[in-house]
Amino acid sequence: MLSEDCLKELLCSFACPLNSDIENFIRFKCLSFARQKLSVSHLVFDEMENLLGFFTLANKPCLIRNDTVTSELSNTLKKKLDRFTACLLTYCANL
Repeated sequence: MLSEDCLKELLCSFACPLNSDIENFIRFKCLSFARQKLSVSHLVFDEMENLLGFFTLANKPCLIRNDTVTSELSNTLKKKLDRFTACLLTYCANL
């Protein structure tokens, strides 16, 4: 397991020239989001232990705001839907 300093150095070396938002996320926000339990990022390496890419799974609530729909749902189903979260997947490979 890497120390946080080694991990920061590794993440700062990641480059994604086609998408600066992806590059900025992995370099500057990824660890903070993980500490806040907003997302978890998984790193992908080759056989030589070079960082090739990553993917991030984020928790995002599923909100149903249409009163007509929610009024027809049972209370049990409403409670189940309240706990439901959608996973967003982000992936970018070094080019």
